[in-house]
Amino acid sequence: MKRALKLARRGFGKTSPNPCVGCVIVKAGKIVGEGFHKKAGENHAEINALKKAGKSAKGAKMYVTLEPCCHVGRTGPCTGAIIESGIKEVVVAMKDPSLHANGKGVDILRHAGVKVTMGVESEANESREMNQVFLKNVLKKMPYVTLKMAMSLDGKIATKTGDSRGLTGAKAQKFVHQLRAEHDAVLVGAGTVLADNPHLGVRLVKGKSPIRVILDNENKLQKSAQVFRDDNVIVFNKDNGGDAKTILKKLFDMGIMSVLVEGGETVASEFLDVGCVDKYITIIAPKLIGGDAKTPFKGVGVEKVAFAKLLKCVSLKSLGDDLVLTLLLDQ
Repeated sequence: MKRALKLARRGFGKTSPNPCVGCVIVKAGKIVGEGFHKKAGENHAEINALKKAGKSAKGAKMYVTLEPCCHVGRTGPCTGAIIESGIKEVVVAMKDPSLHANGKGVDILRHAGVKVTMGVESEANESREMNQVFLKNVLKKMPYVTLKMAMSLDGKIATKTGDSRGLTGAKAQKFVHQLRAEHDAVLVGAGTVLADNPHLGVRLVKGKSPIRVILDNENKLQKSAQVFRDDNVIVFNKDNGGDAKTILKKLFDMGIMSVLVEGGETVASEFLDVGCVDKYITIIAPKLIGGDAKTPFKGVGVEKVAFAKLLKCVSLKSLGDDLVLTLLLDQ
């Protein structure tokens, strides 16, 4: 199963709106086939593994990181292919909680005489961790939201004049491009566009550029801005927008499953205040700006520390001279 989980991660950020899934087929103690889901519309992990295994799949044992599908979508049901191949046992890391699955795939396999074993909790947790986007989509019918912030050691996102260029180093900037490649959309406000004229595309790593989502309630922006260089952009204003939750719901209905929020203090505060952020990624540069400069959030804030939002750090790493923290709400 560890090998299947490792394979599944190779599809991270590339399978939307589908989950990341890996599969390994073992016979007589040897791997005879393996695969992972590469992209929505292409073969699922189980099918890729079965194709590699060929006739060796008969009587073999399959390890898969998510319950095999049993419905017809862009591709056929994996349960049928597994039964037809002669696989004798399937070990599943976690059940698929979506309405068309939720244990149905397991039931179909068992009814056909295939032994199905659920994996240990640690394996299920790892599969859940890499599929947080998919789980939020199917359970909440909303996009998964990552808020990315870059700041100085003293908590400033720009100087008092609004300058933020070169705040973080080259490795951190490459990391941000990777984040963009892993999300369906990147979202900023009009203030960020006016201050920085950002590109918001993926250039420093391989990957697809996300849809650019711009919040421009007061129609301040000119079409000459880089974000309007092509049609891969959605603009929300006072006529077609709303609060953060309304905008996210509209994006979900458009098929956008994950959003990377890169906006400044106004946009970040709005998403924070309405509780729309699932993951916080903070890049801290070893620089001191000082003075009356911008901070990541604005607004009233809490009156006592006891009322502050408590976050749990799930990852801490260095990128060059910068430090990157990944945090989730401590629930």
